[in-house]
Amino acid sequence: MKNLKVTVLAILSAAFFIVSCSEEQNPAEVETSSIALKTINNDGDMALQKAFALTKIQDINKIDLNFLKEEINDFTYDNIYGYEKAETNEKILVVENTTTDELYVLKGIYENNKFTTSKKIFGRINLDEKGTGTISADNVYAGVSFDLVLDGGYTQDIIQVGTDDNDDDDGFTLCQREEGEGTIDCYKREADEFCDDWISCAAIATNTTIHLLILAVCSC
Repeated sequence: MKNLKVTVLAILSAAFFIVSCSEEQNPAEVETSSIALKTINNDGDMALQKAFALTKIQDINKIDLNFLKEEINDFTYDNIYGYEKAETNEKILVVENTTTDELYVLKGIYENNKFTTSKKIFGRINLDEKGTGTISADNVYAGVSFDLVLDGGYTQDIIQVGTDDNDDDDGFTLCQREEGEGTIDCYKREADEFCDDWISCAAIATNTTIHLLILAVCSC
């Protein structure tokens, strides 16, 4: 996948250069601008469907979201969307503060009008306009934190604090981790396999939240 990633990165870099040149911005403003947290786009949705059989929830308001008052009671959010696995009640909710570039990714099951959280990941996006920087992820229940170090939207290194939760089986079918595999090893493999064509490579490079969704399906 390395050559494909390099090709996509080169194309995206050229696009960033063209856009930057076409906009009369102060160089200092360009240097300090960042990739804003945004809802995953259609290409990202298709890539998630292909990789994990996850379908975008069309009407998030059909889910009773009152549980968020207790689940993330100290967090101010302005955007919510999610994904579900067909023929199951398993869902992943993305709860964002698009001003601070912080979010929660909640994996759980929804039945009897109640969402029961299995995994809770708190993320902070700190990337420049070229997708270079870090995504910090705290796996709240497991007590382990990760810093994903990205270059051009692709992970180059992972810094881990705490013990990996490789024995923490939540019993969900929405789990990509292989037997004996830790969360980080699962993330590395799945992120590499995710990028198997131009669309999916571009999707993961430009939709930063996908990295946290991969961590969610590897936390099980």
